[in-house]
Amino acid sequence: MSQKAQMRIATSRFGQVQCDADAVLKFPRGLVGIPELTHFVLLDGSGPLRWLQSVDEPEAAFVVADADLFVDAAITAAHDDLLLIGAEASVAAVQVLVLLTIPADDPSAATANLMAPLLINQDNRRGVQTVLPDHFPVQHPVASRFCHPLPAMV
Repeated sequence: MSQKAQMRIATSRFGQVQCDADAVLKFPRGLVGIPELTHFVLLDGSGPLRWLQSVDEPEAAFVVADADLFVDAAITAAHDDLLLIGAEASVAAVQVLVLLTIPADDPSAATANLMAPLLINQDNRRGVQTVLPDHFPVQHPVASRFCHPLPAMV
């Protein structure tokens, strides 16, 4: 039985973190506003929240959650975005996450960016941040979706 290759990632929030090397997500275009950061891992957070941690920049970590916690309808991505992550033939393997902003002084004011979700092809670990039409809000209130208060995570 062979062991999976492990790697250590420096983070500003969690210190050194060890993870499987094949868990690294590749975002060929980076994220909106930071195209130079292209490699990330998902780290467990609190409840349904997780961290999207940059492999290359210890300070770059973002709180994320599954989009279906906030959006009842299916998210339709641009064909070019699906091509980029190799999911044009089947969207069944695509995980959709949204970035959250959780103010340290008032976690109940947390918002989710529904306009620019992350699409991750679970089969090949490639991702893209897509930008949807204007009817999806950039700051969608999220506190009402959780039974207990959100922790201060940023």
